[in-house]
Amino acid sequence: MSDEARDRCPICGSDDLSRSGAPYRWGELLRCLICEHVMVTRSSQPFLENRDRQLQFFGEVFAYKQAWLNGVYDDINARRTAKILAPGRHQKIIEIGPGQGVVMAHMSAKSHEVQGLDLSQSVSDVIRKRYGLRVVVEDLAEFSLREAGLWDAAVMRHVLEHFEDPISALKNVSILLRAGGRLYVAVPNMDSWHRRWRGWSGFEPYHLQYFGRKSLTQCIGIAGLTIVRMGSYESLTGWTNTVLRSIRRQNPSVGTIGIPPNRGGAVRQLFEVTRLTFGLLSSPVRWTQSWLGRGEELFAVAQKTIADK
Repeated sequence: MSDEARDRCPICGSDDLSRSGAPYRWGELLRCLICEHVMVTRSSQPFLENRDRQLQFFGEVFAYKQAWLNGVYDDINARRTAKILAPGRHQKIIEIGPGQGVVMAHMSAKSHEVQGLDLSQSVSDVIRKRYGLRVVVEDLAEFSLREAGLWDAAVMRHVLEHFEDPISALKNVSILLRAGGRLYVAVPNMDSWHRRWRGWSGFEPYHLQYFGRKSLTQCIGIAGLTIVRMGSYESLTGWTNTVLRSIRRQNPSVGTIGIPPNRGGAVRQLFEVTRLTFGLLSSPVRWTQSWLGRGEELFAVAQKTIADK
C-alpha cells in the first residue's frame, strides 16, 4: 500500500491502527493504538468532497426541520453551553455549525454579539428569518483569515467530528480568537457506554472522527489551545434513542429513532413525552454516568493564551 493510500490517525499521524470493534453500520472504524482516537476508514467514506457530503445531510431539509419537543431539548443544551462556556459580559461570539440557531439565540438574548458560520445557505436563511441573526456561508479556513483575532469566544457543538482534519479546524478557530478567548467544543464521546450499541446516535455516516478524552485533549493541545475544563454529559433522551434504534431489525434512516419520521399526531406526541419522562426518571443514572466521564457527549472549554497572539 502506498503511503498516500494508507490510513493515518489525524491526531498523532500514526499508522499503527487496528479495527475498533465498534458496531458502526456504514463501514469500518479504525482505532489508533497510540492516542486511542477512532476514525472512519478512507474506503468507508462516500466518493464525495466532504463539503458535499455534509450538505447532503445538513442542507434545506435539516434547516427547516422542526419537532414540537425538540425545542425543549435545544433550550436545555443552549443554557448548558452558555453556563459551561461562561463568557464575560457583552462578548463577541462566533458559532461554527449553528444547527437550528438555538444557542445563538440564547447568547443574543444575554446581550452578546453573536454570529454563525456554516456551509449551508438554507441554515443561514432559516436562522436569519427565525431569529434575525446573521450566519455567514463560508469555509472556516477562509473566514479565519478575514476575521483573525476579532472574537472573544467560539462554539463548536457536535461539529469537530465532521472535519477530515480536526487539528487544522481547531487551529483556524484559534486564529479567530483574541488572546484569552475561549472555545467550547462538544463531540460524541467514544468513552461512553453507548459506543457498544449499534443504535447509538453518535454513529452516523456524516461523522468522520470519534474522540475520547485522550484524543480530544491531544487534538486541542496540538492546535495551541489550553484546556480549562473537560467533562461528559448524558442527555435526557440518550438511552431511549440508543436502545430503540438498536432493536430495529433494519438500519434506521439517519436521524430517526423509534418510529418513522412521517408519523405525527398523537403517536408522535406520546412517543416524545415517553422519551422525556424516561429521561427524567433515570436522572440519577445519567448524572452518575456523566460524572464518570461515560456520558454520550464529551465537552471541553479551551483558552487561547496570551503567547498565542
